[in-house]
Amino acid sequence: MRHVYEANAADRRLDQHWHDYINLSVTSINLHMFEFSRREHPGDDWVILEFGRKILGDSGVVFCTTNNIYPAVRRSRGLPGFEQMFADEVPGRYGKAVTRSGRSRHHTTDPQAEVLYPFELSLEHLHTVTVPDDRTYEAVDAALLSFAPEPKIKLDPEAFR
Repeated sequence: MRHVYEANAADRRLDQHWHDYINLSVTSINLHMFEFSRREHPGDDWVILEFGRKILGDSGVVFCTTNNIYPAVRRSRGLPGFEQMFADEVPGRYGKAVTRSGRSRHHTTDPQAEVLYPFELSLEHLHTVTVPDDRTYEAVDAALLSFAPEPKIKLDPEAFR
């Protein structure tokens, strides 16, 4: 769980204003960033921390239509900000339009859309830890023995693809 608090990218100059925020995906992980992180930290175990949706209404939360470092990102707060992540079309990387074509209505329009949560996010809102394999399941199960309330552990290799 150290990568929750450790920067995955060595160069964070493009988002200096947002260093005090936690970057969260909505409904599915950002596979582009996940693959980048996996290359940067080979051999590490990876899990998906799933938090209750109530945190999206917390003060200071910012919704981004694409990856926060891209110049075309649109940031907004509140319900309009959340809804903009699911628009029929949003500007993506370098302004190239991203459409909902082929994407489920419950997924963000741009797979790299993100929520910026003002540091820090309490683990009391953690309800599920999704793991890719049995070995990781066992390690997480052991690590969570003293965690109260204990989050559910879900084995779902497809969530990491």
